[in-house]
Amino acid sequence: MPPKKQPRMDYRQAPDSDDDDIIETKKIVERVAPEEEENTLKVVMNAFRRRSDQPAQVDFEYFPEIERSRLVQNTFLEIRNAALFIWYHHRARECTPDDVQFRLNPPYDTDFEMVKKVVHYLTREGMINYGRFVPKTMRVELIPKEKRPVLVIGAGAAGIAAAMQLIRFGFSVIILEAREKVGGRVQSISCENGFFEAGCDTLRNMSNSPIATLLHQIPVNHVEIDEHAHIFKDGRDSEPKTKLIGGLYKTMRKGLASFSHTKPKRTADGLYKSRQNIYEDMYNMIERNTLVNYHNYAKTNADLSKKREDHARKMKHHRNLALLGERRLQNTPRSDKLQCKSLRVDIRRAMERFHFETKEYEATEAQLTEHLKNRSCKQYMLPDDYRNFNYFLGHEELLAGAQLEKIQFSVNTNELESDGIIVRVEEGLQALFEKMVAEAKIEVRHGANVLEIDTNTENHVRLKIQYPDRTVQMRVPCVVSTIPLGVLKKSLKNDPEAPAFFPRFPRRKAEAIRKMGNGKINKVILEFEKPFWNNNHAVHFGLINKQIPERGLMIAWSSMPGSSIMTTYYVGENSLHDLPDAELVAKAMANLKKIFPDCPEAPKKAYCTRWHTDQFACGTGSFMGLQTEARHFNDIAEPLKCKDSQNRLYFAGEHTSATHYGSLDGAWLSGLRAATRVANDHIGKAMEERKAVPPPIVRLPIVRVPLPPGVNRRVAALRVE
Repeated sequence: MPPKKQPRMDYRQAPDSDDDDIIETKKIVERVAPEEEENTLKVVMNAFRRRSDQPAQVDFEYFPEIERSRLVQNTFLEIRNAALFIWYHHRARECTPDDVQFRLNPPYDTDFEMVKKVVHYLTREGMINYGRFVPKTMRVELIPKEKRPVLVIGAGAAGIAAAMQLIRFGFSVIILEAREKVGGRVQSISCENGFFEAGCDTLRNMSNSPIATLLHQIPVNHVEIDEHAHIFKDGRDSEPKTKLIGGLYKTMRKGLASFSHTKPKRTADGLYKSRQNIYEDMYNMIERNTLVNYHNYAKTNADLSKKREDHARKMKHHRNLALLGERRLQNTPRSDKLQCKSLRVDIRRAMERFHFETKEYEATEAQLTEHLKNRSCKQYMLPDDYRNFNYFLGHEELLAGAQLEKIQFSVNTNELESDGIIVRVEEGLQALFEKMVAEAKIEVRHGANVLEIDTNTENHVRLKIQYPDRTVQMRVPCVVSTIPLGVLKKSLKNDPEAPAFFPRFPRRKAEAIRKMGNGKINKVILEFEKPFWNNNHAVHFGLINKQIPERGLMIAWSSMPGSSIMTTYYVGENSLHDLPDAELVAKAMANLKKIFPDCPEAPKKAYCTRWHTDQFACGTGSFMGLQTEARHFNDIAEPLKCKDSQNRLYFAGEHTSATHYGSLDGAWLSGLRAATRVANDHIGKAMEERKAVPPPIVRLPIVRVPLPPGVNRRVAALRVE
């Protein structure tokens, strides 16, 4: 069923408590549910970032034979595409080889062994059969006991994804979580009027997001919002002009994306040029072209005006010559035929030249009139309009978690594109992960602060873990670490609040951690006695700031349906994040006053997040800084070996995803990737044998039938046939 968009409304209008039709909040169905026109292979393959007619590099690793035979390659592509198509449209139940073979057309449905291998490969790589789906098969052979235990550090999106996949592969998994709840940097905190999201709260680009699969599988309600529907400037709605300037911004982004494929732009000291520098260069080029066009316009205007004056002067000259000839002809005797004939010729020639110059004058006049219709200006954008343009740059900073001056410009940089539609979970995004952990029955040990991780051992990883009441040591064959980038940076500095790694990180991994950018996004959450905005629907609006350095300060505001809590976000200099809570709340209320003049002077309660100083986060996500190279993601994700030369310590998290860094999608995908590497290293890539899940045993209730008086129940039971 296609999604329904919210009706356009004025958020500044207070709700009418007597109107039941308005108060009733409409649930928006899943945006990712495929529409009829979307049921095409192209849409499916775009969601998986694959080409339907060409194998990916990882395909050749599992199936080297497809490189040698075109027939085998075509068979593989048909099977792979069919499996992805089935999973895309039925993500709540397992995609099995039988399902895929049933969909295939002859002659591709004859090789059932190939079908089983492809389904195994896609499952192992985390492309299908992940999350909480209805299983149809179960593993036949158990993993050896000594290889079965796996410890996952962190119960965020990456840790939960890795744990669920590893359990699916047959491992025994325990998650260590330092906090009292799962979710990591996804935190839904209860308050008097409901709850608020202290961490990640927004889902974007749901058409190709793995989180969309989880929304198919877990029963949670969510709403869909256009994040650029309402944009305010100096207290007034600035949507029309902002949309116009937004067109320029999108055009510039397309130009930047094309320009990024040229030779990398670096400064004299070897650093990448920042996106801010490139935007400035492009904007200056636009302003220069505007000025050049204006000068060309002015020069053309001057040339046409001069040309028109010349024609007017010549018209006057030839007219005077004709008049002079007429007077001379009148004064010349008729007897002087030669002179009269000569004067008549001069008059005729003067009139011919006069008519010619008249036509040229009229043509030039028409050119000048048409030219004046297409007036040019000296400046492409007025200073006040430049504020609207900086709103989009501030929104880009909000998506990245850092200022554009700190983000590199290169072909490797995630373009942070957003389709403008965001999704919010009504119960809180953390509820999604809590339900997954509960339904999967994953063992999570809360309050477990990892102090030491030692791979300087023979065939296991040693961990030192501090609980609130004790300190223990554990030895496990395999560990998946989802420790955030900011905490890893502190480990490099031997910070006592961060885990200590023994031995120290290899040079390449340490360099990658050091040079990777670490984002800072914080929130100001305001709780009021009652809403002074129309809270019958989800609220999301933008605010255009006056100062360019503050373009990322509280530009986005949001509230859930029926809530009296308003949340705003900010990105900026370190000094901004270190401001006292009272000053941040005062800034937030001052901005609200511009849009809602009747809002209270102060909120009932206020909460300011401090993710950059949180002991277990130290930031909100990674970004490609001016020193970051594309290989750094793989360097951080590279597993560490023990003395037996076996990979034992694996790394996951959004900072290990080169394509989805700094996002919830990247965290989840990195967990799937880490589980794949664990399985491939310790049980091999060979196809595992699976059998059908036996149907559940239904126990019927015992019904006692009343017997006639005097009949023995035991005798009666024996006589029943």
